[in-house]
Amino acid sequence: MKKMILVLLLGVISFTAKAQTTGVETVYGVQLSAIGGFAYGEFRLSDAFALRTEAGLESVVLENAYTDKKKLGLSPAVVVEPRWYYNLNKREIKGKSTFKNSGNYVYLRGLYLSDLFLISDFKGDINNTALLVVPGWGMRRHIGKYINYEIGGGLGYVKYFHKEPILVDNSGLYVDIKLRFGFDF
Repeated sequence: MKKMILVLLLGVISFTAKAQTTGVETVYGVQLSAIGGFAYGEFRLSDAFALRTEAGLESVVLENAYTDKKKLGLSPAVVVEPRWYYNLNKREIKGKSTFKNSGNYVYLRGLYLSDLFLISDFKGDINNTALLVVPGWGMRRHIGKYINYEIGGGLGYVKYFHKEPILVDNSGLYVDIKLRFGFDF
């Protein structure tokens, strides 16, 4: 009887341990894109859901309403992004890695751009405070133990908050494209 209980107990423990290997992990790191970069924390909410928070510099296009000149710049940004990793179980069944959330996901990105400071050679008075809401799709993969990359994109809405009346309000459609390389801690 003791042997039967021991075998049953070991079977339950091994099944539980196997069931816990698939799912979202909590990860921290930094990611860089062609222009800009973020420090991030991705926190496990359940087996398939994570809440990602980011703080860093986002690339922005600055436009002078009087001269129509455009320049690139970097603006401080804070991001809150719930993610649903919908294919982690499928990847594990196929023998593919799910290490540190390597999988495909759907996200809803909320981004706040601040005009606290701006990194650019743009001349003129800038008010770049904005709020973006973007649903989209992405994929995250790992190269080795610490290096990761993400690609994806979505289509959403941006609302600019101006301190004074302006000629043109650029609020409206926003295209979000992700191509980032990063390092996990």
